[in-house]
Amino acid sequence: MENQSKIENVIIVHLESLNEDILWKECETGVLKNIKYLKDTGTYYANYYSTATSTIMAMSDFMFGDRMACETSASLQDFCLQDKKNLFTILEELGFQNFVYMYPEFRGADLINANKIFKGSKKFSCANRYEEFLQGIGETISQNDRFCMYVYDWTSLNVNEYIKNPDLTLEKLCVMRYRHIDETVGFLLDALQKSNKLSNTLLVLFGDHGDELYAGGFHYGFTHAIEPLYSVIKSPLIIHYGDTEGCVADELTDLTDIKDMIARIVCTGEKHVERPSRKYSFARNLFINQKSKRLNKSYSVTDGSYLLVSSVRGMELYFTRYPCYRYINLLNFFTLSKHSGLKYKNYLRDFIIQHYDAMIARNVKEFQKVFLELSRVLKMELSRMEKDSKAGNLKRYVPDKIRYDIGLQAEIVSDSVVEKLFILNDMLKKEK
Repeated sequence: MENQSKIENVIIVHLESLNEDILWKECETGVLKNIKYLKDTGTYYANYYSTATSTIMAMSDFMFGDRMACETSASLQDFCLQDKKNLFTILEELGFQNFVYMYPEFRGADLINANKIFKGSKKFSCANRYEEFLQGIGETISQNDRFCMYVYDWTSLNVNEYIKNPDLTLEKLCVMRYRHIDETVGFLLDALQKSNKLSNTLLVLFGDHGDELYAGGFHYGFTHAIEPLYSVIKSPLIIHYGDTEGCVADELTDLTDIKDMIARIVCTGEKHVERPSRKYSFARNLFINQKSKRLNKSYSVTDGSYLLVSSVRGMELYFTRYPCYRYINLLNFFTLSKHSGLKYKNYLRDFIIQHYDAMIARNVKEFQKVFLELSRVLKMELSRMEKDSKAGNLKRYVPDKIRYDIGLQAEIVSDSVVEKLFILNDMLKKEK
């Protein structure tokens, strides 16, 4: 494939545990001043969602552009990848050399898995000192032409060094976590400027997932790798190339789209690439063949306005376009009917408060319609995932025995993998 654009380099910045709420707040406070510059002068994808709530899964989804690339895995300790082209393979065919720089150092299963995901890299470096990390990045920028570099500074997740300071407040801890990522981005910008490569370098910044500090449950202390709630999967995506005034793209986009978007931009030189029309985005916290153990196996689907989450806690439906709706489960206003789906709770009809009427009561039919559609779509997707995972010859792995119901057949219990993925808990109580 012949390259007609002026893009000579690609730098991908993996933003660890940074969700959209944190991004906007800290851009305004000045903590993320370098990221803010790229956001304001590039394309910000306002309706972007991650497809995984843990780092290794997100890395795989990004590099392969396909959630199923790693879905034949039974766990992160038994991580399997399908034989597919990743982003590095595509860019290598276009004449790029690929580099990976990580800090702090990956070890054990994480290091083994990362090596599998980033196959095709000319150099894979996990530094145990920040200075070593920056030195490798600087040398690659100054000494190489036509390179792709994946930069992963995960100090925002590695809080061990911070908690040694007894005088560190929670607010200061949060600021320190994310400021470090911004300092790495600032170093990249300075190095590109000094090498006169900023104008012909494509910069892609993406969030792998966010964090959820126990508002949705304690989860044995985990703050991600939990249910794909809004605060966990609504992460930032920024694409910057050349001198632009900045713009906001509102089309639904997710983590698996970025691989092809990068390839298209490199080949065409377009400053803003809209992905082909996407109707839904799916996310999960565990592999389909994985036993949940301490974490609740959970899946979600969003159409960009509504988010349906299914986990061992039950079904949850959120309207995510506006903050006042994002954290209230709309299904709390309904009971479950086997015949008609959601049934509005009778006693709520007696409320005459105008605010409630405007925000909830008058939209009951819309909520019912959305729930039926998203639950139907999620069931179809999980059926597809089950079929594909069986093709991966992993039948020996037995998922947790979970009662499944999509909301319309409450009495059905089955042994298939898909029908063990949902629990409705109190929503399955028979109507009185």
